[in-house]
Amino acid sequence: MFGFPKSESKGYKIADECFEHGLKKGAFVKLSRMLGYIELMSLSKAVEYGFYKRINELIKSGEIMSYCFQGGEQVFVHKDYEAKFQELLPNATNDTKK
Repeated sequence: MFGFPKSESKGYKIADECFEHGLKKGAFVKLSRMLGYIELMSLSKAVEYGFYKRINELIKSGEIMSYCFQGGEQVFVHKDYEAKFQELLPNATNDTKK
């Protein structure tokens, strides 16, 4: 993957835009939707790698939480909206705190 730094940085940028324009404003973001968008790009695996790398940095920093649903769907939630998310969907499993 290191041979495609431009594509990897595109994944970083997508994760940052998702964070700034979605998660920070209270959106709950499905991983499957983000990957569907990324799959349409050239060098999608490199872009996906950059996206995962940046999302994992945000999770480790505590800025966003990762929830998993039965069936494997993963959803990202900003820390400021975690209580609201848990209120709406109490059956979600928080993968962040494992």
